[in-house]
Amino acid sequence: MSDDRGDFAGPALRGFRLQILYTLARLIEPNTAIRATLWPEGIEDLAVLDDQGVPREAIQIKAHTASLTLSDLVSKSGKGLLQRAAAIARDHPECEIRLASFGPFGQELTDAWSGSPVARGRLVHKLEDAGLSQSDADLLLARLTLERVDEGDQSAKIERFLGTIPTLAGQSSHAAAILCQWLYCAAELRERITQSDLIARLSDVGRYLHARAGYWRDWFSVIDPLDQDMDVESQRDRLSDQFQQSINAHYEHILAGCDVPRRRWLDRISTGFEKASVVIIHGTSGQGKSALAYRWLRNETPDSWRLEIKLIDTRRDALQIAATLSAHARAGGAPLTLYLDVRPANSAWTELVQELARLPRIRVLVTIREEDWRRGTLSGAAVAFDDIALTLEESEAREIYRLLDRPDNPTLFLTFEDAWRRFVGSAGNEGPLLELVYLVR
Repeated sequence: MSDDRGDFAGPALRGFRLQILYTLARLIEPNTAIRATLWPEGIEDLAVLDDQGVPREAIQIKAHTASLTLSDLVSKSGKGLLQRAAAIARDHPECEIRLASFGPFGQELTDAWSGSPVARGRLVHKLEDAGLSQSDADLLLARLTLERVDEGDQSAKIERFLGTIPTLAGQSSHAAAILCQWLYCAAELRERITQSDLIARLSDVGRYLHARAGYWRDWFSVIDPLDQDMDVESQRDRLSDQFQQSINAHYEHILAGCDVPRRRWLDRISTGFEKASVVIIHGTSGQGKSALAYRWLRNETPDSWRLEIKLIDTRRDALQIAATLSAHARAGGAPLTLYLDVRPANSAWTELVQELARLPRIRVLVTIREEDWRRGTLSGAAVAFDDIALTLEESEAREIYRLLDRPDNPTLFLTFEDAWRRFVGSAGNEGPLLELVYLVR
């Protein structure tokens, strides 16, 4: 399982997303759910255990878009899928081994598993060349099942099942997304899942969706999911122009790659969350707080688990938002990361942070102007937080200067040293990042 949660648009993400989809589809099957325990990432991608904990199925899930070939399934290291499958077949004589593929199988595999003696003979020879014995090769052909899986069919199956549950009526798509979040966490922790777990989770999801209906005005207006389902490619030039003209940073600017990632501060945010569930970035206007926060969210948190809170005016707003998010986190069983960019002179943000800090499996990232931070009343006794005073130092400025996409015509400053001297000023006072960008573009 990929641990690079920042690359949630790449092939690794698609493979894991389909793995979760397949797991959920298996979990809701009546025969599977009643009599068995599912173990994501236990034995291969998914194991099915009987009521005694004995493996009855070991399933590897593939999401190749190209045809799956033998070379995809064996390795010189001896740890390829078929080599592992042979070991499982030997160790667990009663365990069915399954290769579930969301893409097509190559002709060689198809012919061998369809029973063609010639194709099977050729495959056995190739498996022997890969280090497997003939008995292992024969065992694989007898015990391994190839299963072609269709993503649309799996999704429709889940939708139909969820549509039969009264508390989820009309909201099966959102319920499915929450259940997938739950299974993602279970896979991360290698937790075993039973029918009782499914029933309890469905109950939590139903309660959450009912509560969410009462707070509907919050979702997508006050609470906004920061996902990647937006077209930035066709808008890349416009977004880049906006960002360079210092228009307030938005998440789409980060998706379009308009920013210069600031590795030192990104690492500092991650370190802050190791200490506390609340991290507060404060600094002068133009220091790049919002862009830094969005970049960290993009790199370090999964889609659907990062939300931006846009407006808070009163304590009542703070309590209502906290209740909505608490229900969401409880239903999905997944950790949420919430981002709050405090508006100038807003004082209600401290109430919201205090409420959210009490909720399990929730992290809060706050960006705030220096003057508002100094004016704020957030107490370390009430909330455990880590604060980051964002500044721009010469070493970081030098790297930003190197990476900035400057126009072909040279600016007034031919070297970084010239720009830095002007930036710092005769009095030695460093300004905000925005001022440096103005100077060198």
